[in-house]
Order: sequence, then structure tokens, then C-alpha cells
Amino acid sequence: MLLVGSVYAGRALASAVDDLVGTKFRYDVAHSEYLLARSQFRQAGTLVSRAKAQTQAREMLEARDAVVVAYLRAVRERLDSAVGVPETARAGFNERLRLEISWFEDNASKLPSAGSLEDLVASSDGAAEHFFSFTEPLVFEILGSISIGVSTDFRMKLTDILGSVKTKTAEIRANGDHETTNIERWTVEVENKITRSLDRELEAQSLALSLSSPKTKNKANVYASVVDRSEDSLSLLREGSGFLREIVRTMRVSEQ
Repeated sequence: MLLVGSVYAGRALASAVDDLVGTKFRYDVAHSEYLLARSQFRQAGTLVSRAKAQTQAREMLEARDAVVVAYLRAVRERLDSAVGVPETARAGFNERLRLEISWFEDNASKLPSAGSLEDLVASSDGAAEHFFSFTEPLVFEILGSISIGVSTDFRMKLTDILGSVKTKTAEIRANGDHETTNIERWTVEVENKITRSLDRELEAQSLALSLSSPKTKNKANVYASVVDRSEDSLSLLREGSGFLREIVRTMRVSEQ
């Protein structure tokens, strides 16, 4: 990706996060006003206090839906700037995000037509059920894929460099210019690190797939395990990268 594209993606994500922060602040204000109106209604029980509580409840729920939409847009921007995520998976995630955003926008548009506090409570319960059944699993799945993608991208780049090093080593060995025993041993070490890294990556992918299943409980813990496996994979790749730097340094010294 061009540097300009990367900068743009960073700015777009920062703008989405700023919007999320502002939307969350407006929700906090609306929630506080709703709690006050609800308390006053419970104490007074008048039609006026009931109408006030209903108005504040509607505004609070509209603000809540706006927070979810802003959050999903921030997730979308983060996904768009992520590395190592297959394009087919990225396209699928974006479509599912679009549907989730539309669902909460549509839900918010229906709130003004609620005829009573009871209708608003039912709407709130329905939105909560939808969020925990569909929205939250999708977000965890996306964030897990982003975490895995960092490892995937690193591994692919390391594999490409290793291929070039092996080709160069074969040329040196064929020409008989220098001893290549140490370089070849280090090359095997790098290959082992990459293989072990891929094993951890595959474990992370398996866990990430389970995040979309309604049978998977405590998705936050599963997501944490995905991140842990991805970090393990990255750690192995960093070790392999260290061996590669030593190989390249040795080659340069040999050529002098």
C-alpha cells in the first residue's frame, strides 16, 4: 500500500474513534438524564413525570444505538487498515458490518413511534439481545482476524526473505567462495521458527472461527486466547527474524 494510503487509513480511523468518543459522551449525558427522570417518575407518579421519563428513555436509547453504530464504523476503519487479512474475509466482514450498522440505524428510527415506556423497554431488550447474539460475536471475530493478520503478514514477508537467502546461499556454495555451514544451520533454525509460528497461527484461526458460533460461551476469553496465540506466533517470527539478520550480516562480511 502506498504511504499516502496508509496515512489516510490512519486518519480515517482516528476520525472514527473521535466520533465514537463524542457519541459515547452524548450517551452518558442522555443516560444520566434518563436515570434522573425515571427516579422523579417513580417518586411522583404523575402523567407529566411519566411523559418526561418516556422522552428521556427514548433519547437515551437513540444515543445508545448511535454509540453502537459509531463503534461498528470504527471497527470497519480498523479492518480496512489491517494487514494480513484475506480480501475475501475482509469483504465478508464489511458486508456483515454494513448489515449490523443498518440494523441499529433502523432500530433508532423506530424509537420515536414508541407509544409507551413499556414499548421502549421492549425495544431496548430486543436491541440488547441482537447485540449479544450477532454484533458482539462479529466484532470479536473481526478483531481476532486482525490480530492473526499481523502474524500472517510478518510470516509471509519472512518467508520471502528466507527464500532469497536460500537462493543466495546455494550460489555461494556452488561457487565455493565461502563456507556456508553456519548459514545453512541458521537457515534451518529460521524454517523451524516459521513452522512453529504457523502452528500457533492455525490454532488462533481455529479459535477465531469458534467466535461466530452461538455455542461458544464467554467470547471475551476466547478472543483473549486468539490474541495470545497470535502473540506467540509473532514472538517466534521475531526470533526467526533475528537469525535472518545474522545470516545477512555474515553474508555481507564474507563478501568484503
